[in-house]
Amino acid sequence: MKLYEFEGKQLLKEAGIAVPEGYIIENTREIQEPTEEVIIKAQTLEGKRGKAGLIKSAKTKEEIQTITKQLLHEHHSFETVKKLLIETKCKIKNEFYLAITYDTKTRNPVIIASSQGGVDVEETKNIHPSKVIVEQVNILNSITEHEAKHILHKAGIANLQMIPLLEKLYKLFIDKDMKLLEINPLIETESNDLIAADAKIILDDDALFRQNIQFPQRVGIGREKTEAEIAANKVNELDHRGIAGKTYIELEGDVGILASGGGASITAVDALISYKQKPANYTEYSGNPSPEKVEALTRIVMHKPNLKGLFVVGAKANFTQIHETIAAIIKVIKELKPEYPIIFRRAGPGDKEAKIVVEQTAKELCLDMEWYGDETPITVAAKKMAEKIQERKRCAC
Repeated sequence: MKLYEFEGKQLLKEAGIAVPEGYIIENTREIQEPTEEVIIKAQTLEGKRGKAGLIKSAKTKEEIQTITKQLLHEHHSFETVKKLLIETKCKIKNEFYLAITYDTKTRNPVIIASSQGGVDVEETKNIHPSKVIVEQVNILNSITEHEAKHILHKAGIANLQMIPLLEKLYKLFIDKDMKLLEINPLIETESNDLIAADAKIILDDDALFRQNIQFPQRVGIGREKTEAEIAANKVNELDHRGIAGKTYIELEGDVGILASGGGASITAVDALISYKQKPANYTEYSGNPSPEKVEALTRIVMHKPNLKGLFVVGAKANFTQIHETIAAIIKVIKELKPEYPIIFRRAGPGDKEAKIVVEQTAKELCLDMEWYGDETPITVAAKKMAEKIQERKRCAC
């Protein structure tokens, strides 16, 4: 889980690492009278904020208000700016770069340090490779004072306060199960104090269960989870059978998708998009999930407003009981009686019984539902879905 800058700085502050004095706002009413020059920083999970013009400085309350109006609700990559961090502008003597992450080849933590912070470390490494130091740390031992001195000496950083700081950062990295802890820039002030002016932190999702982390959940594309995404994830916790809703990404389209299998679901989404359709979500259920989980996930998918179609799709299942999972989906369909078309493309144990249930339900309730088995490629089924939606649009004109 990637943290916002203000969340990362909260962890740094709790660990005894100095950060600029500041506060978070979500509207202009929360702006405080500044006593000195401040930096206003849009809070986004995506980087490159400075280059995008999302970090600005101000000296008066009026300037802060003007900038706040400019930055709030700006779009940056996949995100909309909802929060701004306003903090005291540091008086800079030097800027350093420090990061701790893992080397996946050696499976050890590594410390990356440079005396030239404040810019992309990749850029520094390309232009001055000797200025970026990468040192491995034995995970079985905490970093020692001698090792810290050695790393800082190689990086050309002479400030002795860096030694206890590096020890604190490494302890925080291990204690909080981080995958990345990056501070750029780490500012050395005119009084030689060290202040973390930025914080980029990624926590290990698989270890969150043992961390008392209260930050809101978020998806990998760089935004907080929606209510539907959180609800879908909880569906997967209903019981131990299979998965349903563990992955759920709400999209801006109007075709609901209930897919089975990672490869099949990607193929189905790609095919729909190639036929000019827009998926309303990405999710999957597989591994023979219980009917209760599939039913709950179906409710979340089908309750999205303004759907134009539902695509229930998957490759040939090995052990998922198709008739049980389809019966769970049909239960919700019978309740909602949607007017939009529904295409099933499923195969596996119990598929013949499932086909009968789908066709009988379509006939009884006069629903536009069709069943296709593995004799029909997923891409062809996606085309059928697109044709039905386009036909509805033509009839509505």
